[in-house]
Amino acid sequence: MKKGLVLALIVPLLVFSLSSCKKKEAVPVAGEAKPADMLNLFPQESQAVFFANLEKLMKLEAVNQAIQKDENYQKYQEFIQQVGIDPQKDVFYACGAILSAPEGEKQNAAAVINLKYDKEKVLGFIKAQATQEEGVEIQEEDYNGVTLYTGQPKDEKEPGCFAFLDDSNIIVGTKVGVQGVIDVAQGKKPSCKTSENLTNLLGDVNQEALFWGVGFFPAKTMDQAAGQNPMLANLKTIKAGTISFDYANQAYAGEIKLFSDDEQKVKQLADFINGLKSMGAMATAQKPVFGELLNNIQITPEPDKVIISVQITEDLIQRLEAESKKETEEK
Repeated sequence: MKKGLVLALIVPLLVFSLSSCKKKEAVPVAGEAKPADMLNLFPQESQAVFFANLEKLMKLEAVNQAIQKDENYQKYQEFIQQVGIDPQKDVFYACGAILSAPEGEKQNAAAVINLKYDKEKVLGFIKAQATQEEGVEIQEEDYNGVTLYTGQPKDEKEPGCFAFLDDSNIIVGTKVGVQGVIDVAQGKKPSCKTSENLTNLLGDVNQEALFWGVGFFPAKTMDQAAGQNPMLANLKTIKAGTISFDYANQAYAGEIKLFSDDEQKVKQLADFINGLKSMGAMATAQKPVFGELLNNIQITPEPDKVIISVQITEDLIQRLEAESKKETEEK
C-alpha cells in the first residue's frame, strides 16, 4: 500500500520534470560537424541567419592560387605561426545571426567560428593586437561559467564581445548576442531550429552551398526602402528572402529568392527586374561578353516568390577580367 502511494507520487513528478526540460542541442565539433549543426547554437528569436562553409571555400583551387600569389603571403605564414591556426586546414564553418528586437531597441547579433585552435595563443594574439593597434584594453567577466571578453575601439559606439565556447567554437558579436549563444549551448534557451517560420525558410535554401543566408524583412524597413525610391515600391510586400552562392563543375552559381503574400506584386517585381536586365543589355550591346553575363541571369516569378538565379563559368570570368583590363588600359 505504502509502496503504491510512493509510486503514485513519484511517477507524475518524473513525467513533469522530463517534459519541462529544454532540449539541449549538440554543440558542433570541429572536423566532425555538418553545416546544419551550426544552427544548434543560435536563439529562437533569430531574425536572419548566415552561413559560410570556409572548409569548402579554402579547398577551391582559385582560392589556393590567390593565397600563394598574394603579396602578403609571408605575413600570412607569420600569422599561422603566431596564432597556431592555418585557415586552409583548421577553420571549418562560420555562422551568424541577427536577433529580432522590439521597435526602437538596438538589434543584437552573434557569429560563431567553428575551428581547431589553441585558446592561449588566440587570446594572446587578440590582446596584443587590441593594445598595439587600437589602444583597447580587454575586459573579462564571467557568464554562466564562460568568460566574456569585451573591448571598445575608439571609433565604435558599442563594445565588441567574444568568448571561447569550447575547444571548437569561438563566439563574436554584441554582448547580448554572445550571451544568447551561450544560453542555447547550455540548454537554457531553445535554438532557432524551434522557430517554425525560420525552419520553413531554411527549407528553401541550399544548405550545402559555399555561402547561404535566410531572413525576414521588417515591414518598416521595406517601407523606408520603397519610400526612398518610388521605383522600389514593390519591395513593400516582400516579407522574407534567401540567398545562396556555390561552386561546382568549374562554374559559380548564385540564387536569390524574395517572398511575398501578394502574387500580383510578385509578378510586378519580376517585370521590374527583367526591365533592368533589358536596359543593361542595351547598354552593353557593343560588348558581347557582358551581354553573355546578363543572359545568364534568370528571373522566375512564382505565386509566392521571385527567383533570381545566375551561373557563371570560370571561362566567362576570365573573359570578363580580360575585357575589364582592356577598358582600363584604353582610358
